[in-house]
Amino acid sequence: MFFTRTRVTTFTFEQIRKARPSRLYLYQDGPREGRKDDIENIKRCRNQIESMIDWDCEVHRLYQDKNFGCDPSEYISQKWMFETESKGIIIEDDDV
Repeated sequence: MFFTRTRVTTFTFEQIRKARPSRLYLYQDGPREGRKDDIENIKRCRNQIESMIDWDCEVHRLYQDKNFGCDPSEYISQKWMFETESKGIIIEDDDV
């Protein structure tokens, strides 16, 4: 899970990159209403993550067009992943 903070997202994803998981589920909430800077920051974060996937893996993406907020996004992203996986590790952009 990541949102708009490129620096912490990059640092966290670098740790994921070292592990080279065989499957990735990428979830990003959409821009907040009235926050035009979110659109550019979301795009920047997304492009950074996508550019860092440099190993063979199955990538699933759920990039939202609207903002659901922290708690709903946690539920949505986990429900989405566990519809196809029996287990997984959830890492948010600022966990590491």
